[in-house]
Amino acid sequence: LRILAIFPVFMISIASLLAVLCVSAGKKPGMMDDYALFALDVSRIGEDMLQNLDAKISSVNAASNAVGVVETKVIQVVNNAYHGLISDLQLNDFYAIHVSSSCVGTYVYENGTNVTVGDGGLPTSNGKYGVHKRVDSCSTHSAIDPMSLIKILYWIGIIFTGVALIFGITGLVLLPTGRGRKLAVFNIIATLFAFIFIGLASAVTHGLALGATKFINFVGESIGIAGYLGSRFMAMTWATTVLLLINMLLW
Repeated sequence: LRILAIFPVFMISIASLLAVLCVSAGKKPGMMDDYALFALDVSRIGEDMLQNLDAKISSVNAASNAVGVVETKVIQVVNNAYHGLISDLQLNDFYAIHVSSSCVGTYVYENGTNVTVGDGGLPTSNGKYGVHKRVDSCSTHSAIDPMSLIKILYWIGIIFTGVALIFGITGLVLLPTGRGRKLAVFNIIATLFAFIFIGLASAVTHGLALGATKFINFVGESIGIAGYLGSRFMAMTWATTVLLLINMLLW
């Protein structure tokens, strides 16, 4: 019987770890950077429009070499003006939203140099063209930020998860004495509250991230802005919820 009781303790232990990781991801550069709720990519902002404009200018039939030189000069002026404007805006390549913080970063080549707009290799997260993400800085959400409310839901869930873990371990030790059965009831109650709060936090973050991603892509697709749903984070937070449910059912 004690061997069977080990399984729910193992489940709640993993759930506790994952729940803490949900709120810890992205607290500083290098700390689970890929576990954002969603990310905003502005590294290609305006690039498609610029290329279309260059193509239209180049498509004009040059009546003479002089006209051809003028076309080339116009393209250079337009490109320089565009890149100057982007430089003045001081935009980062991407922005990642986590439960506890927001991070900004750039795309870099394997040798550490930044990828600039217009380079041949498009920034990708899978290492294609030798390009990868580099998170430059992270800032904690303010107390009045809506994400702070979501963080509170996670922390309440974490507290109840920890209580359930304590009851589970204690119940496992006291199981031969018969008192472990009583602790199992308290374990189920604590796990129920943990399941409610973590499940609610998971649903809110998933809905928020999905809605934000769709809105960003709807508005920004034509100007080279893209939004990406944090699939890794979603998998982690829902896995935590499922483990809590399994723990409750096993007891």
